[in-house]
Amino acid sequence: MKIVAILIIGAAAALGLSSCEHSIQGIHPPAPGSYFRLKGWWTSADGPPIGPHYSTDSVIERGDTFEGKNNVLVYQIIGPRSTSQPRISYEPNGDISWYEGPRQGPDQPGGWERFPLSSRDTVIFLKGDNSFGDLVVDTNSFLEAKDTTIEGHFWHAIKIRQIVSLAGHAFNDEVLWFDAETGWYLRMDMRPRHPSHSGLPSNGEEVHVYDCKIEP
Repeated sequence: MKIVAILIIGAAAALGLSSCEHSIQGIHPPAPGSYFRLKGWWTSADGPPIGPHYSTDSVIERGDTFEGKNNVLVYQIIGPRSTSQPRISYEPNGDISWYEGPRQGPDQPGGWERFPLSSRDTVIFLKGDNSFGDLVVDTNSFLEAKDTTIEGHFWHAIKIRQIVSLAGHAFNDEVLWFDAETGWYLRMDMRPRHPSHSGLPSNGEEVHVYDCKIEP
């Protein structure tokens, strides 16, 4: 039995099969029971990367109605120091939106931040003032649709560039890779940055999905 099992595993590896394979057509939320395991590293311009650190995204619910959206997925992030339950809205046009929290006055508008996976336009999202009183603005722009391999898994990916600006000055410049079939976040490449205030970190970050299970 062990020999048969080894042969089956070896054949699957030769064919490039993995738990990340799925047959979802178009952008569609994965079902509860799906999970994505990620690892990441802190990077800097003048030193080796620090890490890896690990987290897991596990789908809890889909098809929920929440804050004006009708096709909302709820998932749980379990990281090294915290646990949270973010929400993703799957929009009718094929885009996705991340819920950024409730409105907390004029300085914290909250709401949904859209990523143009299908519309391929540019989204400007005002996140409000940070603790320094600087206005934080995210600009999400479609870059390209590109097949890629990440940690040995093949994906039909969509690349989005996100620039985070503080008081009109670019602070974070990163590329986010999304799965074209589940809309899931697969990879992030964030360049090391220069702080605009003393005490802010100047490191970048790189994150990869390295294992997953996708339920249709």
